[in-house]
Amino acid sequence: MLRQQLPILINTACPDFDPWILIDRAEAHGLSIIPSQDGPLSIVTQGADPRDLSRQTIKFGWHKDGLYRPALPQLVFLHCQNPGRGDIQTKLGDACTAASSLAKNMPLDLREFALIYEGKNGGLFPRPLIEAHSRTGQLTVNVSQRAVIARPDSPEDRQAAAAESRNMMEQIEGYLDAACIYTQTWRAGDLLIFDNEHFAHARIGSRPDPARRLHRIWFSIESGTP
Repeated sequence: MLRQQLPILINTACPDFDPWILIDRAEAHGLSIIPSQDGPLSIVTQGADPRDLSRQTIKFGWHKDGLYRPALPQLVFLHCQNPGRGDIQTKLGDACTAASSLAKNMPLDLREFALIYEGKNGGLFPRPLIEAHSRTGQLTVNVSQRAVIARPDSPEDRQAAAAESRNMMEQIEGYLDAACIYTQTWRAGDLLIFDNEHFAHARIGSRPDPARRLHRIWFSIESGTP
């Protein structure tokens, strides 16, 4: 069973891990599968479509998974089937700490701001820039390089609005850099589990690696799970 104390961050080696067994047994462990557009299991590897950042192996800036969903997946499971060259890493940043830093240093009411995420098919999905963690109540910041930041009274001039969005996004990314708490160097069989609301994550890579292959599964913790 997963405990309710969060944040959850687990790194372990599971050489015989079968993602489909975990999917089949999720309910027995108090977990609900949250399907992505790929279904219950996503394969994170190099693909041909540059708009699909999950199908790339080069740099992918700070982001949270599932921003197109009404509620974010609470947990992300990443399992390394093949690390490829082994030089492409995953880092985690504390989005609650970043939200606190942003609030202290931004003379604006952050509750007025929205993060507008653009899906890989062009759909737009707005959500609060700052929102409460669904289980702990802590304020956490949402972020993605596929998103812009807007507020009701954003400048009418599109260039001015875009500049304001870029400035805020750069500040958030800087606070997440400062709040980076973990970097995963992948080996075959490694399993990383983290709280998708509490942590943002990013991929560090400069060259494509077609051999690199990760499994990704999204879960939420069922209410009442000890």
